[in-house]
Amino acid sequence: MKSITDSKDNENKKAIKFPINVKNVFPKHRQQVLNENGWGFRDCYFTFENDFLVLKGGRYEMCNKPLLNARASLLELLNADITNYKPTRNPVHNESDYPPRVENKTFYKELQNSKIEFSLNFDDRLLRCRGQASKDFYILRYGKFKRVPDIVVFPKSHEDVVMVVELAKKYCSVLVPYGGGTSTTMSLNYLKDEYERFFISLDTTQMNRILWFDKISMMACLEAGISGKDLEDNLQNHGLTLGHDPDSIELSTLGGWVATKSAGMKQLKYGNIEDMVKKITLVTSVGVLEKNFLVPRASIGPDFDCIALGSEGTLGVITKVVVKVHPKPTCKRYGTMVFPNFEKGVNFMHEVSKLTTRPTSIRVIDNVHYRFGFAFQHNRNFFGKFVDMINIFGGQILYRLDIKKISMTTYLIEGEKDEINEIESQVKRCGTIHGGIVIGAKYAERAYQLTMTNCYLRDLFFDLGFVFDSIEPSIVWKKCWSLIKAIEKSWKDEMDKRKILNVLAIRISQVYDTGACVYFYYGIGPTKDRDQFEVFEELTDTLRVVILNHGGCLSHHHGIGKKSLKYYPKAVSSIGVDVFNSIKKALDPQNIFDVGNFESDKNMTKM
Repeated sequence: MKSITDSKDNENKKAIKFPINVKNVFPKHRQQVLNENGWGFRDCYFTFENDFLVLKGGRYEMCNKPLLNARASLLELLNADITNYKPTRNPVHNESDYPPRVENKTFYKELQNSKIEFSLNFDDRLLRCRGQASKDFYILRYGKFKRVPDIVVFPKSHEDVVMVVELAKKYCSVLVPYGGGTSTTMSLNYLKDEYERFFISLDTTQMNRILWFDKISMMACLEAGISGKDLEDNLQNHGLTLGHDPDSIELSTLGGWVATKSAGMKQLKYGNIEDMVKKITLVTSVGVLEKNFLVPRASIGPDFDCIALGSEGTLGVITKVVVKVHPKPTCKRYGTMVFPNFEKGVNFMHEVSKLTTRPTSIRVIDNVHYRFGFAFQHNRNFFGKFVDMINIFGGQILYRLDIKKISMTTYLIEGEKDEINEIESQVKRCGTIHGGIVIGAKYAERAYQLTMTNCYLRDLFFDLGFVFDSIEPSIVWKKCWSLIKAIEKSWKDEMDKRKILNVLAIRISQVYDTGACVYFYYGIGPTKDRDQFEVFEELTDTLRVVILNHGGCLSHHHGIGKKSLKYYPKAVSSIGVDVFNSIKKALDPQNIFDVGNFESDKNMTKM
């Protein structure tokens, strides 16, 4: 083992030239690569081919492989026949459909003098007026956005951001930081009835370098615009990992993770983003807020990093983050178990939460979720399908499992081989206590591979006439099952009353000593007499009320944005709102970062 005083380490450190320039997933004109009409990459989309649904493209393991079960499963789950399915191209949004762009030629000149790149192109600006909320998808198809930025600015460094913020302050502009654009809470949308202020979208994604890493102290300093996958791939090339793995990892950015207080699938081993952050650099309109030291822990009053964590673009621009890193794991193992029903699966997750050493990632899904997963499993070779049949029908016959009730858990364990063996044996023991049956690793491996492709499903469902969304409260274990049953009952009552095609699928995706994050995926089909999204938002409010009445928090990791804005005062109390407003006034007295998140909705238009 190398000593911290080993001079050879210094020699190795010198061999790596910092900063490391990372190949960027985001071009400045990101519509060249990304789908401006929905989620993900332009070259990936679902289509119907030779009687089977297929995800086109070459980025994912399931691409170009026919989905044998999709038609029958979607007919059963959604009453939707995809035989003639074709991807829908959204109506063109023309610049003439929107209020005239506010001009600021002096601002442009000052940017040019500082060699900071920018774009006035309408397509560039339109792409950055929104995120990936279901409301955004709906507007893309059937409406128009409230306000489009007047300019997109591409800083390449912390110093560039300082300059742009100073200019925004000088010209009393509105500045909204924009990273990967994966927000599902409308946190990036400008919804105010105000059209005179110059509106700047500050795209951070050209700030994507690894500034340094330290293998002795196990920390890395990264620019905030780096995407999650670019970050992880490059760290792993140097034998390191951050271990933050949200579903949006390909396109979400480090700065976005900090700004929304993100969580990832590997939370049990590596923690959530607040557990990884050691130092944040926040450019505010009154100066740069950051600690003047970098140590494991300090007791010198309130931690100002907590101001940036979860700030959702309201206080400044996150430019650099120092994070804790870990050695790249030498081994990984997947596993799958099925349970007779979802209640036993939930009880199993509670059992796992009591373990002192836990898997890296674990989740349990209900039966509807399981059947959706089955719908999107691609055709396998004969032997693979034969094994699947043995597992499924063997479980039905030998263990008397009802295929329409079973629940499934998948897990991932990373580390040394002996460590993995010990953790897996404990997980299996927890499973047997609650009637779990081991069915092998391949199911879990395929499920984790599907994670990045799941986001493309919403485009498919929208094209089939369904509106889909998710809500991910956290809840204590004592109330977890009662919340699940209350949501199911409330949803059923509403659907019985409204007579709408619908679906509700549930999973537990993160577990803690004291509770869990419960994901509710829900959707409705076409409505006859009323606007579909208006009905959908009423139903979303119904779910939120149930969650709040059970003591749950509305968001475990997506944030508040404007989607849940009206519930924010109740969540943090009137004093909490006053404290935030005081911080806002101190750091942004001119309201340059006027994105409207956490703000009273009296100045907002109806969403």
